[in-house]
Amino acid sequence: MDRTHHRHVRSRLRPRGRPSEGMERMNDGEGAAGSVVRDLINGAMRFSVLYAFVRVSGPQALADGELTSDEVAKRCQCDPPLMRRMLRALESYRIVSGSSGSRYRLSPAGRLLIPGTVGSLRAGVLLNGSAPWREAAAGLADKLLTGPPTPTGSDDSPYQRIHRDPELAAAFNGYMTTLSTPVSMALAARDHEGVGTVVDLGGGQGMTLAAILRRHPHVRGVLVERPSVAEDATRHLADQGLTDRCEVIAGDMFTTTCPPAQRVILASVLHNWSDDACAAILRQARSALVAGGPAAELWCVEDLLPSSQRGTGRGDFDLDMRMAVMFPQGGERTKDEYQDLLSRAGLRTTAVHPIPDSTRSLMIARMASE
Repeated sequence: MDRTHHRHVRSRLRPRGRPSEGMERMNDGEGAAGSVVRDLINGAMRFSVLYAFVRVSGPQALADGELTSDEVAKRCQCDPPLMRRMLRALESYRIVSGSSGSRYRLSPAGRLLIPGTVGSLRAGVLLNGSAPWREAAAGLADKLLTGPPTPTGSDDSPYQRIHRDPELAAAFNGYMTTLSTPVSMALAARDHEGVGTVVDLGGGQGMTLAAILRRHPHVRGVLVERPSVAEDATRHLADQGLTDRCEVIAGDMFTTTCPPAQRVILASVLHNWSDDACAAILRQARSALVAGGPAAELWCVEDLLPSSQRGTGRGDFDLDMRMAVMFPQGGERTKDEYQDLLSRAGLRTTAVHPIPDSTRSLMIARMASE
């Protein structure tokens, strides 16, 4: 067989011209486009690893210093080989860092998983890994096909199930406290001159209201919450020594008559509800403002979606998708959409301020008739 024949065979095996469409897709899958999809695919497993580590108290085991993987496994009463593999994965996630001798310590991010630390996100991990949260997320495809369910007044929503479970309720309240701390500090730091009464509609355990009352001794407070939460709020405000300056009303935001107030606060409330439900809540708020005088203001705190998706991080829309599965009648909104809601309720937005150290913004509104 001569050299000419070999050259002919090689030329037949060598691809000619442009790569086929299938080859382009395969090459693209190995590049940037494929990396985007793989990152999303692997995201669920990464969170599962993080949740398992928090669930078995791994951060507490490493809170005081370096340990080997076997020592961590012993403290957590876990399987040593699997813990070794988990710590290796967590090191790649930058939750722990390794040192010589296969010893591990918590990274700055990992220290945020220790309970009781400032800004701890441990409760958020436990909450998002809980069965109600996971089941709601798994049902997103069904909701996409059928649309959001019609409200029935059922008490079997994931939110209600969490509050029936003491452990999950503690995680929920803990996570909300972490997220609310910068909001409470920011609202308390604002001017309250001439303010006699502050009403916090759906104010949770009263953290924000307590911060305002502590900083401004001349202010009185009223908190409106569901009966199950109102009990916790009463205890919290009593622990703060504020019982004589604050009234807790066990009711709901739709029907409870609010007393006259110079400030009405709605913090992370409206995003739970449909436009029609928000209109009903805002009517209640406005009635308190009308009786509160011409300088009365509504302080509405929410995450604001960017008006354009271009140049924004994916985190801007994570919360909106979480709302889609947990509170399908609600959702995140843009600044313009919130201003439209306020306008339809007879309120005029006068200012919007980003809240430091938070993803949320403060929208201030007054009665439009001024």
